[in-house]
Amino acid sequence: MHPNGKAHGGSAILIKSTIKHYQSQPHCKDYIQATNVVVSAGVSDITISSLYCPPRHTIKEQHFNDYFKTLGKRFIAAGDYNAKHTFWGSRLTLPRGRELLKSAQSGHMNIISTGQPTYWPTDKDKIPDIVDFCIFKGIANTNISCSSCWDLSSDHSPILVEITAEIRETTRRCTLHNKRLFHCPHRRGHSAYLLLFKQRETLWMLLNILLPVSKVQHGIQHQ
Repeated sequence: MHPNGKAHGGSAILIKSTIKHYQSQPHCKDYIQATNVVVSAGVSDITISSLYCPPRHTIKEQHFNDYFKTLGKRFIAAGDYNAKHTFWGSRLTLPRGRELLKSAQSGHMNIISTGQPTYWPTDKDKIPDIVDFCIFKGIANTNISCSSCWDLSSDHSPILVEITAEIRETTRRCTLHNKRLFHCPHRRGHSAYLLLFKQRETLWMLLNILLPVSKVQHGIQHQ
């Protein structure tokens, strides 16, 4: 949807009919064009916003603030921000990116991107960069992920944002702080721990020997 009703720019949302939802008030400005849908998701609803920010306009922090306030306390706002900042993986930081980051931080929002270019300019003198990403609020970081879709249909590659009701578990590799103590190249499994226990037994044996000797030496010195 574009503010002037003509077929250019704008934004849209395709949603499955079996998903319980309703369309909320769109944000129709020349500088931010957003389509909003409220989806029933568990305990509370969530607003899904698809937006497009044309590159020719100057957008300040307050403009972004006004837009995000219309989305409620729990939302996902994804699309072409045409804003660059190294914070979300762009090659460089430009004024619009600074204003957007200030708005997101002041509103306690989170930003997620693929870390990979989403814009592929046809001009050979321009370099691909990240301008499409997602800003969200009221959703745990562990419940959302973002990935690239390489099914190119334009000069922008889509991003896939996935939300789960369950916490995403990540496998953390266990590391040993004293590798020399535990390292045993010819053994596996619990052998390394057995090696540690044997070393402790040896230490106790040495202490049992040395302590009586030290007592004898101490007695001799005081005779």
